[in-house]
Amino acid sequence: MLDIKITGGQVIDGTGAPARRADVGLTGDRVTRVGDLSTEPAGRTIDAAGRTVTPGFIDMHSHSDWRLWDNRRAESKIRQGVTTEVVGNCGFSPAPVSDAFRQEMKGFALYLPAGMDFSWRTVGDYLARYEDDGVAVNVVQLIGHGTLRLAAMGFARRPPTAAEQAAMERMMDEAMADGAYGLATGLIYAPGSYAATEEIIGIARRAGGGRGFYASHIRGEGATLLDAVAEAIRVGREGGLPTQVSHVKAAGRPNWGRVADALALIDAARSEGLDVMGAVYPYTASSTSLRTLLATGKPHPRSYGTFPRVLGRYARDERVLSLPDAVWKMTGLPARRLGLADRGVLAPGAKADVVVFDAATVADRATYEDPHRYATGIGHVLVNGRVVIADGEHTGALPGRVLRPA
Repeated sequence: MLDIKITGGQVIDGTGAPARRADVGLTGDRVTRVGDLSTEPAGRTIDAAGRTVTPGFIDMHSHSDWRLWDNRRAESKIRQGVTTEVVGNCGFSPAPVSDAFRQEMKGFALYLPAGMDFSWRTVGDYLARYEDDGVAVNVVQLIGHGTLRLAAMGFARRPPTAAEQAAMERMMDEAMADGAYGLATGLIYAPGSYAATEEIIGIARRAGGGRGFYASHIRGEGATLLDAVAEAIRVGREGGLPTQVSHVKAAGRPNWGRVADALALIDAARSEGLDVMGAVYPYTASSTSLRTLLATGKPHPRSYGTFPRVLGRYARDERVLSLPDAVWKMTGLPARRLGLADRGVLAPGAKADVVVFDAATVADRATYEDPHRYATGIGHVLVNGRVVIADGEHTGALPGRVLRPA
């Protein structure tokens, strides 16, 4: 007997394959059947007739580690269909922490919720807090280079000493052993902006040795865009690890004319066998260029609308890409980048992270002026086989897990 049966939907399985009419059966935290399940009994049935059924979406560039601390329901993300968040991006992560610079970490924090006192030292101790208190989404932790630098040498605007470099590399080793997925830099922010490329390569080698990947908010997005992309590629090449280049482009920026050349650099790196990818979100302005507005306490609308915006505006309305391609870029592709062999697809044996949405009405509603608006058209969201969103409403369930590399 199945625990949950999702019936009558159009299944887009996360591989890029076209939609097909199928039922999806779940037992425990796994998908166990995909096909005609009309005769299979189930403890609960979700009617998905006229809806699309996909794997849960994976947010590869998130800063929710700061917000999830006191917002375990993760409503702005789970209501988009996001079931896994990659956190610690742009050089910022809440761990590791050193005794010498604990107070500096409080000033470094993107957001300081109640109880985030940085009393932990290791990444393992920090991640245990998620598992102790529960969270609605799965969490994949990257380690911020800025955090490592701060723990080793504070905000010193200079190259590290040999001892400080060794300390950063040791902390990266320990973080990978504790379950981190890799290294993230924010090279336009202090203290990451003070680092030379060689410093980053040394730490990246430790992440690569632990089978991690490198995610970089690159050093420049205007006149220095090409140099910044080339630097990220060099870190991946010499560090021996896959590379994710962030903030290559946002439409309407002054660097528009350089985008083709930046993408050509990535293509050239891939042609020589390097694993390099780029990431972009579907908005015309970044948080960096919206500092005045964001200073009023308004988050970037991408926090509430990124995934429905792609599904609705760009796939359905403007047909920039097909719906199966859009789903693949949100599910199977990022799962492959993370090495999550049992997530990102709807197939027997996969973890039961599932989204049921209305392809005809799914849309983002968040704006720059009014960002705290939930998306529409997302009917059901399941994480590890448990229903978190039912008929568009949060159930209060917190079945998410801290994911660790296999």
